[in-house]
Amino acid sequence: GAALPLLDVAGAVDGVIGWGYLALLAGAACLACDRWFGLTAGWMRDVATAQAVQRRLQALQFDWATESVREVLGPTEGTASEAAERCLGVLRRFSEDVTDLVRSETTDWMVSFRAGP
Repeated sequence: GAALPLLDVAGAVDGVIGWGYLALLAGAACLACDRWFGLTAGWMRDVATAQAVQRRLQALQFDWATESVREVLGPTEGTASEAAERCLGVLRRFSEDVTDLVRSETTDWMVSFRAGP
């Protein structure tokens, strides 16, 4: 958009000065809409939250694999009931962690939504 008026003034391309200003106006309108509606900020928060959930899922997979290997090698520590409690503890920690993450993100979203643009 900014190059078209310059090209017209330089004589490289004729009759595009109007289109250049229109392109600049369209770009400014897009930027204003993005700021007003918070589209980029919302998208970045969405991506950051998705990555946080992915990290927690990977931690769950590693913790679960650890417990599975521990069971395959034999119950060297405690009874089967204690092993089941450890596995349930891994699942409980994951569930609580993701629930806290969603709750926190929802609260942050509500605060920014109420504040407006």
